[in-house]
Amino acid sequence: MQDDPWSGLLNPGERILWQGQPDSRIDLAAIRPVKLAVGTVFILVGGAICGRGLVDLALSSMAGLIPAAFGLVFVALGLRTAVGGPVMDAYERSQSWYTLTSERMLVATSGFGRKRLRDWAIRPETGLVYEEGPPGSVLVSGRSRAGFRRIAEARKVYDLARQVQRSQIRAADAPNAGP
Repeated sequence: MQDDPWSGLLNPGERILWQGQPDSRIDLAAIRPVKLAVGTVFILVGGAICGRGLVDLALSSMAGLIPAAFGLVFVALGLRTAVGGPVMDAYERSQSWYTLTSERMLVATSGFGRKRLRDWAIRPETGLVYEEGPPGSVLVSGRSRAGFRRIAEARKVYDLARQVQRSQIRAADAPNAGP
């Protein structure tokens, strides 16, 4: 018998209304032109330094090891600057699961050997933000990109969250989507 993964995490009477995972593709629109240009310069300079060091190594000079290693550092920094943010964001989304309940929005994330559960209570004063896609997002206003980012059913989830906010869905009559 499999244990309920939400056992002990939900409040008494709290029901799951929706569950899903975000789109984990790299968001090309998130790549900033200035960072891409600076990163490209680092990659080119680092590649040239590394290449020169490798040529020296090929000619049997151990002195080429230092420029080769130094050049690799520049290449790594260039890649991180140019596209690291969007790549890491896509990885984090690939390790995330979203749940809307009759009381809260929950985001469970795992990756790099750690697990994290964040939640935001949905109250009448909670600012909800719908961002049209594709894919869309349902966010909690006042927080930096907190909520359900890049989901296929963003409009449906936003409407459900607004119903929760208006107390139209009560724990007793909420549909049980189950985990």
